[in-house]
Amino acid sequence: MNFLPAEFLKQAPPVTYNYAIIIILISVATTLNILSPFNLIFDFDLIFNNFQFHRLVTGFLYTGSINLQWLINTFSNIQTLARAENHFPRNSLKLLFTYLLLSITLFSKFIPMPLPSIPFLSAISTIFVIYFPDNLVQIFGIFEMKAKYLPAIQLALSNDYRVQILGMAIGAGWVLIERTLLK
Repeated sequence: MNFLPAEFLKQAPPVTYNYAIIIILISVATTLNILSPFNLIFDFDLIFNNFQFHRLVTGFLYTGSINLQWLINTFSNIQTLARAENHFPRNSLKLLFTYLLLSITLFSKFIPMPLPSIPFLSAISTIFVIYFPDNLVQIFGIFEMKAKYLPAIQLALSNDYRVQILGMAIGAGWVLIERTLLK
């Protein structure tokens, strides 16, 4: 699969397509100062004490302002999300997303994470890497590498290692649950 952004979006499965478009639009809007990132970030106390429930949704959709790190992380994660969407049956995918959203929301009480989309996409990448470690992943259609190196690159580019490692642990937890309890 060629991963030039325009080509990829034409071929993307529906959930990935919509998620990618929303991520890109929100990031462009915050980069151009149309939206304030402070109204989008995930803050556990504001959500449950001040009843700002919109942050439950926007926190998982906002991946940060556009920069080189954002481009590399977002597009490689969206690529793995598309492959995961194609790999898992629809019911299993719903269960996976529910598990990821609930786990990350619960852990956000103890580890502050203004962008829960980062551990969410990190968990998806980890699941993809565990199932397909030797698949080739393309970044912008230029760089090609084996999928097993993707978490190390994401960790190296991460601003907060705890959040990235949390996403990896949640993804590995899903694989453990799926292989032991769901089979």
